[in-house]
Amino acid sequence: MATQVVSPEEVAKHNSSDDSWIIVHGKVYDVTKWQDAHPGGAEPLIEAAGTDATEKFESIGHTNSARDLLPNYYIGDLEGWVAPRPRGDNTKPRRDIDRRTLLIAGLGIAVAVSIGLLIWWRKRR
Repeated sequence: MATQVVSPEEVAKHNSSDDSWIIVHGKVYDVTKWQDAHPGGAEPLIEAAGTDATEKFESIGHTNSARDLLPNYYIGDLEGWVAPRPRGDNTKPRRDIDRRTLLIAGLGIAVAVSIGLLIWWRKRR
């Protein structure tokens, strides 16, 4: 079954207590039937209806069990949604230790040990 794609304009039409759609992380949910069971009451859902509620959803600190309920209300993906980049400077590539770096480090240690042994051997003479 293909995923339904929902436009922001369509979501905005569902902004009342008897027809409440919200967006969370680019996914569209019909939370109309969840209002009566919502632990925080219907008001937060009604206030967020027709909008992107991602920031509000995350700022509340919903539990994993709350997140597990979302698929029950899933309608489709938001049209044109692109996941935001994680915070921080992620423009630089991650630097892993590669074989060349290990080889250079190993050679440096071998040279240092060799010089140490040479000095020790000369002092013994």
